[in-house]
Amino acid sequence: MADAGKKPFWRTKKGLLIIGALIIAAVLYSRANAPKFPPDADCGTPKIHILDKRVDIGKDVLWVVTGPDGGQYSLTLGVAKLERGTPSSMKVEKAEEDAGKKAAILGDNLVITGCRIAGQVPMALPYGEYTLRLWDTTGADPVQVAETTITSRG
Repeated sequence: MADAGKKPFWRTKKGLLIIGALIIAAVLYSRANAPKFPPDADCGTPKIHILDKRVDIGKDVLWVVTGPDGGQYSLTLGVAKLERGTPSSMKVEKAEEDAGKKAAILGDNLVITGCRIAGQVPMALPYGEYTLRLWDTTGADPVQVAETTITSRG
C-alpha cells in the first residue's frame, strides 16, 4: 500500500517529457520519410507521380509526369487501350472493367517542357483500383510508356 498515493509514470514530469519527445520524433520521422511532391524534374524515362494513391470520389488527383522534353503524350485513368480519334486527338478504345464509361483521358496532346508537367483532375471513378497510364502519341498508334495504380475510395 506504499504506492497508493504515487502518480502513474505518464503523469509525472519525466513521463510527460518522454512522451512529448516520442511524439515529436515520430512526426519528424514521418515527414523526413514522406515522398517528395511535386518531384524534381527528371529528363530520363517518363514516369507518373501522384500525391496520394487513395483518393475519395470528387477529390482532386494531383499528378506530375516527368520525362524527356518534347514528344506528345496522353494521360488516362481507367483506360486499358487508347486509339487515335483524329490526327490531333485520342479516344478511349477499351476501358478497364470497373471504370466503364467513366474511363477518361485526363490530358491529351501533353508536351513535357522542363522535364516535368503537372495537373489535377477530380476523381470520378467508383470505388476500386484503377491504372493511370501515360501514352506516347507521337507515332501512328499510341504506345503506353508509364503507369501507376490509384484507388478510388468511392
